[in-house]
Amino acid sequence: MDQYLKDDLTVAINNFLDIWSEINPNRILTKIKLHVLTHLPDDIRRFGPTILYSTEVFEGWNSIFCACSILSNHLAPSHDISCDLAQKERFKHIASGGWWSDLSEYIRAGLQVIQMGSLPEVLCRLGWANRSVLMPGTVKLVAQKRRETMTWEQLGLPSSLQNPSQSIILWHCCLYIVSHSGDKCGTGAWVVFDSMNATMLGRISHILAPTDVLATKSNTMAVIELFEVKSSRTHYLDMPVITSSHSMQIVPAANIVFAFNAQHDCRELHCRMVSAGTYERQEQLLTNCPQNAISHNPEP
Repeated sequence: MDQYLKDDLTVAINNFLDIWSEINPNRILTKIKLHVLTHLPDDIRRFGPTILYSTEVFEGWNSIFCACSILSNHLAPSHDISCDLAQKERFKHIASGGWWSDLSEYIRAGLQVIQMGSLPEVLCRLGWANRSVLMPGTVKLVAQKRRETMTWEQLGLPSSLQNPSQSIILWHCCLYIVSHSGDKCGTGAWVVFDSMNATMLGRISHILAPTDVLATKSNTMAVIELFEVKSSRTHYLDMPVITSSHSMQIVPAANIVFAFNAQHDCRELHCRMVSAGTYERQEQLLTNCPQNAISHNPEP
């Protein structure tokens, strides 16, 4: 404990305050939380880990606390609020089909109670309802003020990709496509898609919709850069490796199955940290601290 408080925590707090004084020294005089940090070692020794008395996570609950105290007699508001929150959690557990111990066996609510818990009205009250209904294969257009209209030639696509519909001259670039799984797949997203009875993967380059007709599943499409899965795996993380096949394909919007996460292997390719040419912002003010970015090396 002594080593943690003196060597680790105290040094970390001092380093943090030193950095803060370089960025915004005037803030140290006005922000009380910075002064409180210096008392953390003594507080931890007396009260335990700081996470036990952290109140930041409860600030967003103010409106919930007020709603829980409406029927309270305000003689013991904290007790009434705690009981009300406990009742809500108990109802969530019962209505979602949870089990609880009743003497020597575990029981659950009846079928009709569980079915009631799946009603949209009840789910909305519990905060579990997904208010936005996304239809697979649909697209989201860019806002009208920022929407650009481009010809097929202006898109800058490879010459091997021809306009799939000669009757459509102008195209809109869209924000995202909704996949079969409900993912919002925007430009640059890694996706798995169906193509001629085969499952392929790639990265979305463009999402296009016609300008003269209503965008539907049948006339919207994505231009996808194709990638292949290598037989070898990364040495450090033991993860699959994908490489570009240096080709692109036009895929109907309805064929996007789901999005997945792929990261550049900076360790294997020895990527470096370079200056981004911009400066960091603190409290919405531009500082003199340069902002760095990772310069990704190309694949060997």
